[in-house]
Amino acid sequence: LNNENDNAEDSNNSGKRWGNKKATISSIQIGAVNKDTITISAECVFKKDVESPVIGFSIKNPLGHKVVESNTLWNKVVLDDYKAGTKLNVTWEVANIFTNGRHSVTMALAGSSGTEFFDWWEDARSFIINKNVPTSASTLPKQEINVKVKQ
Repeated sequence: LNNENDNAEDSNNSGKRWGNKKATISSIQIGAVNKDTITISAECVFKKDVESPVIGFSIKNPLGHKVVESNTLWNKVVLDDYKAGTKLNVTWEVANIFTNGRHSVTMALAGSSGTEFFDWWEDARSFIINKNVPTSASTLPKQEINVKVKQ
């Protein structure tokens, strides 16, 4: 089980950023971290008119290996066209497959082709997982185990 009191967000991460800034990620929040899911939200602000952008994230484990990545394009969530000045909030609910330690979140905002990056924010936020399950595995997915005694 998770020790939910120890799953804190590190909101002081600054991370490296790059992109052409046609749109920017103004904030990233790590919401609820519980035994089954983690909530990640990003607010984006469009500085110029943008057609059908793509927003995504990745999560690295304490060893720095990418263990999860996702974006709106892969999930067939087609975003609208947005005018300059528009603010957009995107939230993901991700299965808590993470092992103990600090995990870092990178967020990116791109054009519809995924080749023009407006804002890439490396190691923007992090969260801590403290499960009472020691493991050397990269992930720890939820499992169901059934045991039957046969005579």
